[in-house]
Amino acid sequence: MILLSEREQAGGAVNDASFRSLLSAFAVSLYTIIIPSIAQGISVAMTRRLQAEAELFGARLRELRQRHAMTQDGLASASGLTKAYISDMERGLTVPSMTTILRLALAIGCKPSYLMRVFDEADLAALLNQ
Repeated sequence: MILLSEREQAGGAVNDASFRSLLSAFAVSLYTIIIPSIAQGISVAMTRRLQAEAELFGARLRELRQRHAMTQDGLASASGLTKAYISDMERGLTVPSMTTILRLALAIGCKPSYLMRVFDEADLAALLNQ
């Protein structure tokens, strides 16, 4: 980061050369730090692979949440999770932990096995080999 000289700070005036130098430093940081960071985040988000078990669980979670007339906000509040996390699970972007499954079951008012019942009819070998 370029700091103004004491003379420029005291006088309050910035000459054209100082301004161009400051602008140049900003442009360099923009192209070398900020834009690559944003691009990396976009690249990671675009290449995130959905897991079949996450998609299957997510569909089941959405089904039960809607059947119990709950919104994502309501489920998030009742389970102590965030709405974004609920949304990620329902879209198959996140595989929940056992603790999360227990929290969800408690919030929905069902047994964990009822929440996981969707896997009873699934071909688990095919599901895990994708």
